[in-house]
Amino acid sequence: MILSSNPPIDLPIEKLTSAQKWELFQTLLIELDAGTEGQEDIPAWHLNVLAERDELYAAGKVEVMELDDFLKEARNIMP
Repeated sequence: MILSSNPPIDLPIEKLTSAQKWELFQTLLIELDAGTEGQEDIPAWHLNVLAERDELYAAGKVEVMELDDFLKEARNIMP
């Protein structure tokens, strides 16, 4: 993937592993969010859902899997 900047930037995204792509995605989100004011744009119901999920995770009531494993499983489910 070539980004049209001055000078152009060549990012070989298609050569990255799923884990590397996920790390890049998270880094970009953090960078994009760095310029925002905070959580006032996030709906309250969304924060509630995240809090509930955090509690379930802390209580050991959710299954956690690696991204690569999830993607393999998802590909097997989808037609």
